[in-house]
Amino acid sequence: MTNVMMKLLKDKSLWKYLISAIIIVCFELLIFQLLYLLNKNYFIATTSSFVIAVIFNWLISRFFVFSGSKFKAVKELTLVATASVIGLCIQLSVVYISVEKLLIIPVIAKTISIFFSFLWNYWFRAKYIFIK
Repeated sequence: MTNVMMKLLKDKSLWKYLISAIIIVCFELLIFQLLYLLNKNYFIATTSSFVIAVIFNWLISRFFVFSGSKFKAVKELTLVATASVIGLCIQLSVVYISVEKLLIIPVIAKTISIFFSFLWNYWFRAKYIFIK
């Protein structure tokens, strides 16, 4: 277990992904909050802000975080979109449970959901998409 943790801590792509994710999360939360204030529907706000964030995340992952992949751009984007749909389901589930069952305010619920989605997306991208 210690070796796994040490390997993760030394992984430059993880740190690059984390830094880019923090920037994108701030952007995603801003979009979420603006959309939520406009329409009071956290499902629409979650989905819309997530889609916009995925596009930015893919571009940053492709050109900054990982050193490319073995796939052509269209296939790579398709794989990212597939992983992102699962990430969106994770986010929607967490937001729903947090808001409806735990009575957490939507922007906090969205923040919590991003954490779980981040873990899923990094793992899938590092393991299956951005490999050579």
